[in-house]
This record gives sequence, structure tokens and C-alpha cells, in this order.
Amino acid sequence: MKEQVMYQLGTPVPWIVEYKSVWRTAVLLIFLFCLLSPWTTDRIHVPAPYNCSWWRVDDDFCATPLSGFWALFVGYNIVVDSVLHLTSGAISGGARSFPQMLWIFWVVFIPLPAISTLLLLRSHGRFLPQRFQVVLWALAAVVGVGLFLVLAFTALDEPLLRLWGVWSYILLSVTAFYLESRLWFWQQRRIPSQNLA
Repeated sequence: MKEQVMYQLGTPVPWIVEYKSVWRTAVLLIFLFCLLSPWTTDRIHVPAPYNCSWWRVDDDFCATPLSGFWALFVGYNIVVDSVLHLTSGAISGGARSFPQMLWIFWVVFIPLPAISTLLLLRSHGRFLPQRFQVVLWALAAVVGVGLFLVLAFTALDEPLLRLWGVWSYILLSVTAFYLESRLWFWQQRRIPSQNLA
């Protein structure tokens, strides 16, 4: 396969193309690491004379980190609860605030790029267009930055630098977007060369 492409183009295959299954697998593993990392905190009332397990927010409260898996679990519970309220006709009980609606959107979207990457690995790119993958990772980077900004403005006293799960998700999204877009551009250049041959 590699030799055929090299023969058609007359140029060596870039490493992004040659090792795409390797770096996509690495992207999935890093995504799991991001979900195991802290994404938010839970405030626990601990008076000042006592020590905190993690870190102290103020004189009366300590912060405990919660993972991305926990955030997804709670978010999907909110989604299911909202759907059940809407289908049962209890519109007032299912009403959500704007931050909750944003949280629902983020929770539903956050795993989509990783799921599409898994589909690309399993199907070898037969059922999913490459440009769709590029768009998903670009949106993932925007969603990650938006999530961090909402956390920054809604929890001003929280130690946001310690929520490195969100930071690592943003960095992963930007890196995956770069790799997938480079792969897509290379494939776009390859198509006219094959048509000329």
C-alpha cells in the first residue's frame, strides 16, 4: 500500500499518514487519561482547625477533585432526567438554567471525537469522511476552551489550575485537530495526483 502511494505520487509518505493508526490509538489513550483527571471540584465543609484531604478553598471549605468520568456520568443523568420530564409532560420540572443547558451540550459532545476516532480505527476510514473528523476535533478544542471559561467565570474562587483534566483535553483536541487536518490536506493533494495518473 505504501509503495503504491509512493509510486503514484513520486514522493515519500509522510509519517502522519504512515503511522495514523499509532497516533490515533495514542489519542484515544490520552483521552481516557483526560477523563481520569480532575475536571471539577466538590466543596466539602471542613472547619479551619482540621486538615483538608486535597486543598482548602477558604476557612470553612475544602475542595475535592472530581474526574471527567464523574462529570460525564452526572451530565448524562441530567440529560436522561430532562428527557423523562419532557416526555412525561412535566415541562416546569424539566426546565434547566443556561449553565445546565451548556453542561448538557458539552457532556453530550465531549466523547464524540473519541468515538469517531475509534470508528476510524475499526473501519480503517471506510465509513467516516476525514473532513468530519477534522471538524469534530476543531469543535472539541472550542468546546474545551468554552468549558474552561465557564468554569473560570462561575467558580472564581476555585483553583482552576488544578483542574488539569480540562487543560489536557484542550491540548489533546488541538493536537488531534492538527494531525487530522494535516492528514486530510495530504489526502486532498493525493486525489488530483491520482486523477492525473
